[in-house]
Amino acid sequence: MKSSMKPTEILGLFHFVQEHDDPQGALQCALRQKANAVGDISGSLIVLPEGFNLGRRYWEPDTQRPTFGAGETQTWLQAIAGQYGIAFAAGLLTPMGRALLCLKRPAVPYYNSAILIEADGKPRLMWRKTQRDCSQHYEPCGANFRQPDPIECGRCVVTALICLDMGPQHQEADSTTSFRNEQLRRLKQSAMTKKVVCVPSCWTETSLNIEHASYMDGRQYVFANCCTHGCASFITDSAHHKVVEPPDPTKNTILLETDNAELCFHAQSPSDR
Repeated sequence: MKSSMKPTEILGLFHFVQEHDDPQGALQCALRQKANAVGDISGSLIVLPEGFNLGRRYWEPDTQRPTFGAGETQTWLQAIAGQYGIAFAAGLLTPMGRALLCLKRPAVPYYNSAILIEADGKPRLMWRKTQRDCSQHYEPCGANFRQPDPIECGRCVVTALICLDMGPQHQEADSTTSFRNEQLRRLKQSAMTKKVVCVPSCWTETSLNIEHASYMDGRQYVFANCCTHGCASFITDSAHHKVVEPPDPTKNTILLETDNAELCFHAQSPSDR
């Protein structure tokens, strides 16, 4: 049954650490159980991790194309968005256009993208990852590409940074910082009060130091991680304090910024279905 649409105002994420071969089934299961546990989840923006359509663990050592095409994944995500009255900021591997393939002839013909998907309208690009990791899943976006402007989504204005692009830890920190700061500057210029940075990730480090990251001030961050041994997903307030984390980082979990320890609800493991 289609849910009535509310303006987007509640931030959320899918902590996706199980069943990577079935992202649609895992997400549906987690959403269904979250809705059963807390009632209406409409008006939520759910951030999905990096490489959500890969169809396997992000760091598995192969260079095969994503199991699930970006187009088909966006189609069924849009249907789910309509079902629950929500929106998604999805980390997807998206194909390069034919002209770019002919011009660049990259070894891997995909970008690592963040896409805003709502129940109505065309999916919109939020960000393309600029930094190269060791996965060989994608081609980094070059400096000549102007990243999309932040997008008004309900009562929020949103942008995205993907994994390494969020922080200065990478060896190419100077360019990372430049790309990031320009995008955050554009976000800050919005007149809307609720400024949101969605961060689809497969972050392998066990921690992410945000307490002293002054560049984060005034914005809420939604960090959705799919790495089973990395830092757990989290949502911050506008003072970059974590307000929600998964109670059990080893389980698939839908988190909302309105959760507390009692309301966070685990998706069942496959044996429990």
